Amino acid sequence: MWGRPFDPDLRSGIFFGILAGVDMDRLLSDLGRVQINMTYVPYYGCMLNRPFALRALSDHQEVMEKTLAGVGLRPKRWSYGSQCCGTFLTVARPDIVTPKVNAILQERPRAGRTASSPRAPCAT
Repeated sequence: MWGRPFDPDLRSGIFFGILAGVDMDRLLSDLGRVQINMTYVPYYGCMLNRPFALRALSDHQEVMEKTLAGVGLRPKRWSYGSQCCGTFLTVARPDIVTPKVNAILQERPRAGRTASSPRAPCAT
């Protein structure tokens, strides 16, 4: 497709799988200790561990927290981190996706302030 020959040994993976395999101590020792004094709100979405039958093979929950802690970033806890945004319906049903995404974004500033937030069911 891009003028390259087929490579049967080429491996691919999802971003969180690659991130989970990063040796942060080695990376930071190579780059020098960088410390960023910030907080962030991690968002994984609902499809990270789907289908449920394969969850044990792809459990990447909290990989952002583990990786970003190495540079001093601190997560704010919130219950919308795995909230469904309806990504697979983006083109076909924006009327469903838009309110879901807006609800997630509007909850972001309140992260870390409350013990729990209402959870909407997945759009499937």
